[in-house]
Amino acid sequence: MATLGAVLSRYFLRGMVRVQEQAGVQEQGARLRPFPNEDIYFHVKWIDNSRVARAADPAAGRTAWKTAGSVAAAAVLIIFV
Repeated sequence: MATLGAVLSRYFLRGMVRVQEQAGVQEQGARLRPFPNEDIYFHVKWIDNSRVARAADPAAGRTAWKTAGSVAAAAVLIIFV
């Protein structure tokens, strides 16, 4: 099944070829202006975190239990109301 772009490109590409022939253009394709900052090179530095150990946080467990308790209390309150 043909798409609209494929069907219409037959007609428009023929017209482009005729215009290029009349203008004496030999190139096939469009010339683009350069992209901004294309001369900048970003170096990617790979970091190996395999030897890094996570520090234990004793307050994290207490905070998680408080959060879970408050969410459960809020759910009970909403259901009750």
